[in-house]
Amino acid sequence: MNNHEIRCVHCGNTGHDPDALNCLFCGESLPVTTGFMARLSRPKSAAAFALLIIAAFLLFLFL
Repeated sequence: MNNHEIRCVHCGNTGHDPDALNCLFCGESLPVTTGFMARLSRPKSAAAFALLIIAAFLLFLFL
């Protein structure tokens, strides 16, 4: 899928900016299919990210 072919699930229009969060035509939220937030929506990735944040916090505390 080309970056400019992001399709709104509500109205079906395409041609949105790859970084857009809302549809230009109907204003509803666009689906997050790639990028950092999409990877965090998977449970294993979210758990790994949380462990990384906790480890960084503990490292910062003790150094």
